[in-house]
Amino acid sequence: GMAISASADQDYVEITGTATKDDLGELFILLADVLERPAFDPALLAREKGLLVQALRSNQDTPSYYSVERMTQAMFEGHPYGMVGSRLIPHIPAVQRQDLLAYYRRWLQPANLVVSVAGNYDPAELKGYLESLSLPAAPKPSPATAKRKLGDPLASLPKQSPPVARKTVEVAQPKQAATWVAQGWLVPGTGSPDYQALKVLDSLLGAGMSSRLFTELREKRGLA
Repeated sequence: GMAISASADQDYVEITGTATKDDLGELFILLADVLERPAFDPALLAREKGLLVQALRSNQDTPSYYSVERMTQAMFEGHPYGMVGSRLIPHIPAVQRQDLLAYYRRWLQPANLVVSVAGNYDPAELKGYLESLSLPAAPKPSPATAKRKLGDPLASLPKQSPPVARKTVEVAQPKQAATWVAQGWLVPGTGSPDYQALKVLDSLLGAGMSSRLFTELREKRGLA
């Protein structure tokens, strides 16, 4: 009756757990073990690195993924957001257990933690579970980083500048029966007054099969 999953994106790491109300305490025992005592077993680490490289190489054979990958690399040249797919593969073997431990100690701290809960639960009971967690203390900053805020995503990332000219990346695959086109634009960040309008625009043009664009082209017109 319980489930735990973990995932990572460019800007965050997420651990999700679900359980019935009666099993909430048992769920937090498992969550606490995951958060407080990560093993990073060398054998499992080696296996996961191999699986990740295999998955990234497999994606190179998927035109829809590959077109977005090449677009992202062109848009974010020299920026960590552009470190995807074929650019990431050569660096994965160099990652060692100590790298994961250093990342864990630096970022998985109470100051950076966001908790979202939905369902049938006792708020006071949940608060007790959360307060019982023992996460790593913040490392002492070096003189070079003493003025930075640890949770500031711009503290260690270069600023992304708009491309000086329009970029077009073309990859010929004669054996494919179709053509995939990906277009992207650099837009303002979350602090921009245009952010809300961009989210609405994204829901209209994007949002997968529920978007108005998809509905119009695929459902109404029967286009691919």
